[in-house]
Amino acid sequence: MRRIVFVIPLVALLAVPISATAQQPPLIDRELFFDDAEISGAQICEEYAGSMQMLDLLSQKIRPIGIEVTGSETVTTGAGTFETWVVTLTPLDGDESGSATLNVTRDAPHLVVRGTTKLPAMMGGGMQETTLTAR
Repeated sequence: MRRIVFVIPLVALLAVPISATAQQPPLIDRELFFDDAEISGAQICEEYAGSMQMLDLLSQKIRPIGIEVTGSETVTTGAGTFETWVVTLTPLDGDESGSATLNVTRDAPHLVVRGTTKLPAMMGGGMQETTLTAR
C-alpha cells in the first residue's frame, strides 16, 4: 500500500491537505478536475469493461469505480457533432454518488462531450450535467 498526500489549492489563498492510502495510484476525482485523463487514456471500445480507483476529494477516500461501455450515440453540442461511446461509471462501494453516464468520442483521445454525474448528499444529492461547448 502507498500513502498518498496531495495539497489541493481550492482558492488562491487556501490549500487543503489530502491524505489517503491506496494499493495503486488513484485517479483524481473528475468532479473538481474535469480533464477526464482516466477516460482519454483508456483503451475504450465496444463492450469495454473494467475498474479503477479514484480519489474522492470531498470524502478524502479512495473509491473503486466500475467503468463500462454500454452503447454508442451521435451527440451534437455547441462544439460540433460527435460519434460517441456511452460510458457508465458505477461506484463499487455501495455509495451511488459519483455514478455517471458519459458520452466520450469514439476516437482517441476519448474526449467527454456530455455527461451526467450523481452528486453526493453534502452537495445536495442532485445531478450535475456537463457539455462540451467549444474545442
